[in-house]
Amino acid sequence: MNSLPSTFFIIRQLVIILLTNGYPGSKWLSNKQKNACEKLGKALNIFFTVGKIRFHLDGSFTMKELHIRKKHKLSFTATGIHGKINLRTLLRKELLLSSLSAATIQLNILSARHPAPENTVPVKQPAFPLQPIHYKGVFRLLSRLKKHIPLHTDIAAVTMTIGRHTFSIKKLAIEKREGNLHFSANETQSPGMLLLSSNSLLNITNITDSALSLSLLVEQGTISSHVLSSKEIRAEHLSLHMDCHLSGDAFTLAETATARYNQLRFSLYGTHDFSHNHFKAGIRLEEISIADFLRAFPDFSYRKIYGLSFTGTVASVNAVFTCNTNNLWEHTFELELQNNELQLAECPANWHNLNEKPVNTSHHYLDIGQIQPLLLATILSSEDTMFFKHRGLDPMAIGYSIVQNIINREFRRGASTITMQLVRNLFLNHEKTLYRKIEEIFIALLLEHFFHIPKMKILEHYLNIIEMGPNVYSLANASWFYFSKPANDLTLTECLVLSYIIPRPKFFLDAFLQESEQLKRNLRTHIKRFGRLLFLQGIITQEQQDGLNMRITIQGKTLSLLQTAGA
Repeated sequence: MNSLPSTFFIIRQLVIILLTNGYPGSKWLSNKQKNACEKLGKALNIFFTVGKIRFHLDGSFTMKELHIRKKHKLSFTATGIHGKINLRTLLRKELLLSSLSAATIQLNILSARHPAPENTVPVKQPAFPLQPIHYKGVFRLLSRLKKHIPLHTDIAAVTMTIGRHTFSIKKLAIEKREGNLHFSANETQSPGMLLLSSNSLLNITNITDSALSLSLLVEQGTISSHVLSSKEIRAEHLSLHMDCHLSGDAFTLAETATARYNQLRFSLYGTHDFSHNHFKAGIRLEEISIADFLRAFPDFSYRKIYGLSFTGTVASVNAVFTCNTNNLWEHTFELELQNNELQLAECPANWHNLNEKPVNTSHHYLDIGQIQPLLLATILSSEDTMFFKHRGLDPMAIGYSIVQNIINREFRRGASTITMQLVRNLFLNHEKTLYRKIEEIFIALLLEHFFHIPKMKILEHYLNIIEMGPNVYSLANASWFYFSKPANDLTLTECLVLSYIIPRPKFFLDAFLQESEQLKRNLRTHIKRFGRLLFLQGIITQEQQDGLNMRITIQGKTLSLLQTAGA
């Protein structure tokens, strides 16, 4: 393996390139420049070319363009480059640009693609995505930036592409003072998110190979992201402060870490123990008044929530996630909501009274006592097994969702309890954003912790408003739509079919009308899995489990009309 060239060698070749470029008419100097580019490229294992350069005796220079390519792994292009070399440090064999600016910089990092080896046993347990090499790489990169980056850097537009993902920054400024790095930018764009702010500052201080402090501040900014919200998010104040430490055995986020989003204040901490394959992260929401909480989220879709007036504070919330980094299924999630002293001072006259039957429900509305226990048990087993034990949020489901989202590298599962699903169907919309999820959680906690709506009443409303198909709402209507019979006459298999439809009513109908083979396989798997679960819970007998009918017949009269219309 070839060792990296010395800093002095790099400086020498760069100086030759700078000086010889100023005399394009000289063949001898042109060959010298070409030879220097080849030497530098060979030493660094890159392909290196420069455009027109002008060099001045005070050390300042301009360069029209610069291209660097490293095989099929990396490409770098910069245009409109201006800079100044500190000649004093150059004589001491040190490279120090006192200033650097560029019109554009584009960096492409191509993901290495290796063919899957044949005849290998697939990894059965999902591993944690962050490994020691990732932490060490970040610390090493920042240490090198601290050493080599110019004192002043200004870049009008930076674009970086890593595999399929593109990041861009506009009006990036970097200052190096006393070994600390200070970044500012007007516009930052990452996959799925755009941040605009006239004052975005990132300070990285106390940088070594094993420690650093990070401070981020965004004031009067706006965030656009289809993942976070369908609307533009106003970030009046967004900040983050972290002290990080890295040793050979662990990465630690000190317990002094804090974050703030508008009026919300958080405490953070975390550890990743490499030697024991253990990861732990915690976040604590500090006590806050209802008024300040709602001011932090001014665009909740259910506007009536802003008409509620409370005295007292929202309970502080502490959440902790731990996992075995070699097997994410070995995990825990703890959620603690401390007692609060909320009191309702004012409630809008048209606020929903969930102790009564919701308006606009169908004439097929069923009281909870009218629904057969087997159907209730089937839906609870598939949708919310801990419904009668939690109070709006299910920590076990949240932990499972965290693991699923880590494995899939995207937000797929939201850990919605039946209370949260009721809130979504009764008060909100079905957009999949973090902003709506926060609103959903907030109202669900109000229903169970403050308004004290009985569990059976929540379940009753849920079963009578849930979407089960195109303009098909409630279990009663779904039973007629799919099976042409009342809900209390459904067989065990038919109950399990309805429980499969609940999370995917539109997908199910489309797949059913297309006679999807994948749907048939998924449905059989679902029936076997939850039939087994019902047996283990003592709800059905061994004979009932063994007698589950896998020949599923869906023959509702209304559904038959849809099939005929689509034929």
